[in-house]
Amino acid sequence: MEDVALAAGVAKGTLYLYVESKEAMFDLALRFALGDAVDELLPELPLRGPPSTRRFERVQRELTKHGDFGLSSRPARNARAHEVEAEARKVCELFFDRVQDNRVGLKLVDRCARDLPELGALWYEQRRDDAQRALAAWLRARRSRLRPGLDPELTARFVLETIAFWAMHRHWDPLPPPGNEAEIRSRVVSLLVGALVVES
Repeated sequence: MEDVALAAGVAKGTLYLYVESKEAMFDLALRFALGDAVDELLPELPLRGPPSTRRFERVQRELTKHGDFGLSSRPARNARAHEVEAEARKVCELFFDRVQDNRVGLKLVDRCARDLPELGALWYEQRRDDAQRALAAWLRARRSRLRPGLDPELTARFVLETIAFWAMHRHWDPLPPPGNEAEIRSRVVSLLVGALVVES
């Protein structure tokens, strides 16, 4: 709370006119980062933190909102190379857009997950692992049309971590790469697709 007060240029006691505790402050920060409107966040002051049993309900709703990743794990034995390439591009764009659109909330959750076991379970075991499993299953089902020797689990992690940096973490990088949002997205997706799919 002292750090927040210092950054805001107010006395520490002033913060308690707005939030009753650091838990309430953290809940407010999470909900704001996940896109809740300010007027919905402050119905009456000071804001009270949620009960411990409901502490990360808002985070859980957000992380499960896009539970269906739209990935088919049915084998694509008869699919042509250009069809798998188009599908791979769509998959990479889907993940890129979801991460980039929610980057502020995801960054905050990612930074705090190690210190808060309940939040860590939501982030690492539910959202990130679900995405990795879904992508690995998709890669396994299209193995015949992908570059030989790709390990599905390792490749899924590589794709997701690459997207996580370019769609989220780079926005906080002190030396951001040149290019506008559309150019960076297009180049990253093209590099990933080229690494995955055998040329037609």
